[in-house]
Amino acid sequence: MIREPTTMDRTNSEEFWIDPLRIEVKVGTLHTEKVNTIVVPTDNKVSLRGQVAFLKSEYGPDCMVGSDRANITKSGAVVVPAQNMSCTNVMLVSTEHFKNNVEEVIKKCFRKAEKEKIMSLAIGHVIPEQDDDAKVFATGMERAIKRYKTNLKVLSDVRILLNNTEQKSTFDSIFRQNVGRPAMRKSFVLSHEDELSSRSKPQRYQSKSMRSDDPCLLPLPRLRLLAVTKEHLDNCMDTVSVILLNNVVSDIQTGSAIETLPDDQVPRVTSVCADLHVLTQVDKSNGIVHFHGSREDVMAAKRKTQEYVQGLNTKHQTRERAETIQTNVQWWYMTAPGGELKAFPSVSNMLLEQAYKEGLPSATFKGLGGMVTADFLTNRFHMSPTESLEMSRVEKRGGTF
Repeated sequence: MIREPTTMDRTNSEEFWIDPLRIEVKVGTLHTEKVNTIVVPTDNKVSLRGQVAFLKSEYGPDCMVGSDRANITKSGAVVVPAQNMSCTNVMLVSTEHFKNNVEEVIKKCFRKAEKEKIMSLAIGHVIPEQDDDAKVFATGMERAIKRYKTNLKVLSDVRILLNNTEQKSTFDSIFRQNVGRPAMRKSFVLSHEDELSSRSKPQRYQSKSMRSDDPCLLPLPRLRLLAVTKEHLDNCMDTVSVILLNNVVSDIQTGSAIETLPDDQVPRVTSVCADLHVLTQVDKSNGIVHFHGSREDVMAAKRKTQEYVQGLNTKHQTRERAETIQTNVQWWYMTAPGGELKAFPSVSNMLLEQAYKEGLPSATFKGLGGMVTADFLTNRFHMSPTESLEMSRVEKRGGTF
């Protein structure tokens, strides 16, 4: 049964921390939350009833793309793209699969969120038949979080939506007793805090920063907010949340070329992205580059990274090919008439051999400090119109001359 909340007061919310999760408990409507993924309870057949029926009637039959073909009888949950909704995805969870056990349903949501790299979830009461029992919901939620929190690497934000203030009060009470760590309000800091008069200085709200020892999570810059009144603070928090939700993204780039990236080139990749105001972490062992920043900057950083890594890979392949050719053929040049013979570098050697094999009369390429021209008819290569040196080609036998 879908109910509209009795109040839509967005300031009527409470935050708790159970590391690594920030849990926000509030009165609201699930399907209007601007969040990555909302959790929608259903049955093994994703029947057209309950919240599934409500959402399709509200946002159209295609609002949950592919939900009519979703098969959740095996795993109990599936994530489908959302369309025309405030969220990005919808996680369909079969409460029938978990025999209406709130704790098991929530743990499945967490497992699925980790697998799909989902950072934020909005969850209403997952057992519609127990919609009025906030105590059962809160107890199941708290147990699921405590028992599964050590497995969370990606998910960091959980929003719990309740129908009315009475349910929220019950939920908050249980969390305070069992969690005991309400998240303290963050403050909004003006650029010239010292210039505020003592009378206008705001009340000091305590704050808490999330910390994580997980090396896979990028360190994020801190934002402090300072407001004259609590109402002003809450408005600022709402505005900042919307801005971040709409503009800040985390993304990854994968590829075998990342695994072979030389260690001394890793700082160069992070530097290129830092110039674009994007935080980057290179995980060579798994062939992944993590990006975090504004949507446009992340897209630009991914393009730059791909170009740079592909360029390095092309150079590496060129060197390998040149070294292979050099094991069979070596081109030499004489430093002066009757002077010492020196071998062309591997890449120059490869370019000379390719031109020679193609029967070209000459070849011009960059080498030995500038552009040079090799003349195969006279066996000389020219560094300038007036300066040339003798060159020769020697085939190797068994790796030796």
